[in-house]
Amino acid sequence: TGSCSYKINNASIVLLIEIDGVRFLFSGDANGKTRTAMDPGVVPKHVEAKLLALEQSHPGTLKADVLKVPHHGSETASTHEYIAAVDPQFVIISASTRYKLPKPTTVTRYASPSRQIFRTDDTRASGIDHILCFKSGDAVDCNYADVFAD
Repeated sequence: TGSCSYKINNASIVLLIEIDGVRFLFSGDANGKTRTAMDPGVVPKHVEAKLLALEQSHPGTLKADVLKVPHHGSETASTHEYIAAVDPQFVIISASTRYKLPKPTTVTRYASPSRQIFRTDDTRASGIDHILCFKSGDAVDCNYADVFAD
């Protein structure tokens, strides 16, 4: 049932990895709100509430250069408060059109002039299933990669 899958999603692993000063946050299928709570003033719940409590007691803990968006860009994830705490430069959304994800409202919440958004459902990009992030000097960059190109 939906209730069971919701509990399973909230048990997914959230992993922060730092490599040579570059921070990657993999949010799994973590949820932060109910589907009906879409307004900007929504109070984060579930996994996002726990992560934000950690951020409050240890400022900067959630800050990441690269964020793999929670729950494939579902409406139940990515509250404004969570996005502000992570404040990623690069946003990666692993999704497909099969489940009609990511939700446009979720993508809009991430939109910012200082952010680049990469989506595996974006058919305009070559190599959409592969997004590579790398460090060159002090700079971090992400891009689509066509691993099947000659």
